[in-house]
Amino acid sequence: MVHINALPVRNTTGGTVYVHQGSTAKALAIDADIVDICAGPEHCAAIDTSGRKPHTKLSAVQVWTWGCADHGALGHGDSDGPAIVTALGGVDVAAVSCGWQFTIALSTKGDLYAWGAFLDDECHAVPMGQPACINRQFALRRREKFAAIAAGIGHVLALTTRGRVLTWGYGKQYQLGWSCFERHPQQVAQPRALNLQKIVRIASGYFHSFATDAKGIVFAWGLNNAIQTGIEQRKPDYVKIPTRVGDLQDLAITAAKTHTFIRREHGIVITFGTKTTAPLPPIKAVTAGNAFSVALADNSCVYWQDCGSDWEII
Repeated sequence: MVHINALPVRNTTGGTVYVHQGSTAKALAIDADIVDICAGPEHCAAIDTSGRKPHTKLSAVQVWTWGCADHGALGHGDSDGPAIVTALGGVDVAAVSCGWQFTIALSTKGDLYAWGAFLDDECHAVPMGQPACINRQFALRRREKFAAIAAGIGHVLALTTRGRVLTWGYGKQYQLGWSCFERHPQQVAQPRALNLQKIVRIASGYFHSFATDAKGIVFAWGLNNAIQTGIEQRKPDYVKIPTRVGDLQDLAITAAKTHTFIRREHGIVITFGTKTTAPLPPIKAVTAGNAFSVALADNSCVYWQDCGSDWEII
């Protein structure tokens, strides 16, 4: 068996979470050492390694969630404040990803955990249940595990150690890479492998998706009403199956609702989509929300941009 991707490795550099409220940013009131964080449309999840310290009684790694608790998205009851997802027990979580009303977690052993519910654009819900391992839902091959995850508003991409991409959830905008029928929830939620090989990276916007193979070739599919996939076409407003994005090669992709950033060598960033300009290079990292973007430069300056405006240092 040939493994294209290694098992996931958790970040090790910890820090404090700041929440932007109006014109100010305040530290989140939790006693934690956060090494990774994901902000979804209505809730957030963060990985805390403070439990690894000898003087605490916590297990090695904890996941904190906060925000909208509808449909069990937080995994710890109806309270919207920050709390630990205790149902994960001692799972050594390496990555988290948040959709509209659901959360996905990936362990260092390559196992997937999920909780909450898929919601379509009319708020019809397909429950996932309480936090639990969902590996049995997938037709994994012998010794195949998961290497990466990426969640959109109502769909998920999972990359395996063998370089396969599986997608599941709602797919009205073809963000799954295959057609499906929202009138049959059980069919929509069933994972399926895409016709892609040797994939090493995945990314997801609200309603569009990306995969990059071992040669650096980028494939995209899903909603394309603002050319957010990078694929120029007149009609329709969807890319129905994974399609190569020209001659583009990438190091990292960040996508939101109608805009996408592609980070290339030497910190160069290019963009696709609505009313967004590329930040000045060189850039270490860039992320995006519904109508805004944030970039971290090599000189450690942080830049902010509302869609349609110029980049500003914050």
